[in-house]
Amino acid sequence: MRVFLDVEDLLSGSGTKEVDHSHTILVFALPVYFDKFNCVKELFRAVLRKKPIILLLPDAEVHGVFTTAMIREIVTDEWVSKWRRSVGKKLAQWGTEWGVQDLQPPTADEILSALFCQPPLEWSRLTPFQDRTMVLMCQRLLPEKA
Repeated sequence: MRVFLDVEDLLSGSGTKEVDHSHTILVFALPVYFDKFNCVKELFRAVLRKKPIILLLPDAEVHGVFTTAMIREIVTDEWVSKWRRSVGKKLAQWGTEWGVQDLQPPTADEILSALFCQPPLEWSRLTPFQDRTMVLMCQRLLPEKA
């Protein structure tokens, strides 16, 4: 398995091309994820490219409580509209690259459907639980049994 780890201090690029080269996107859902331009841009691209998303919720003891209900409160039509202005130039560029005129951002419903297509996984500060979460992530990446 090849893994691209997106970090805040990328030396080059913005992570969006890596979305295209990825089979699956893992979203570590901290509240700040939904407030950062590059994260939102990658999320929009992943949804538009119909990439499977694995949603990973943080350990409440380490990062504070962040639930699926809280994500649903954030990802609304108003939230998408707010980001539409910021991501507008990128959408136009992607539309040109993909041969799609007037490419629109995904709707809040499309984003939520992609995020919650599968039940979210929970991260833990405890190693045995981390191991179990890693197993569940890997199982989601394996092909279905015939």
